[in-house]
Amino acid sequence: VSTQSTGTVDDILPVHQDAMYLRPVSHHKFHGIVTDDSEKRALAADFPAPSKCMLMHGHGLMTGGRTIEEAFLYMYYLHNVCQLYVDAGYTHKPVPEDKIIPEEVIKMSMEVDEVNYDKDFGEMDFEALSRQLDYAGLETGYPYKS
Repeated sequence: VSTQSTGTVDDILPVHQDAMYLRPVSHHKFHGIVTDDSEKRALAADFPAPSKCMLMHGHGLMTGGRTIEEAFLYMYYLHNVCQLYVDAGYTHKPVPEDKIIPEEVIKMSMEVDEVNYDKDFGEMDFEALSRQLDYAGLETGYPYKS
């Protein structure tokens, strides 16, 4: 989505369950490899808290989190939602209103998830995916917690 030259995607709307976790999504116009301090400051200014996800227009995606596992899960969700945008053609046309998850559903879902995921967001998912790689013989070396 962020690499589309048309610039038609202004925001990631909640069109999929994964998109509910991504808000707010930050944006940054990519100016090349970050080598000078002014570009570093511009990148940091465009990625303020509480945002955990950024679309770097003309470049790609960036996520952050309290842990590697959390940042990975945000990237996993952001990638899935961007792929949905491309597959559904939402990079070139508006998202239909009936495809957007209503705010009351998002609020209810987030309240339930805060109880279940707040402290360890991403850990179960990262561990499960690491186990899949280990079972395939790739030996991640990830220290399982359960």
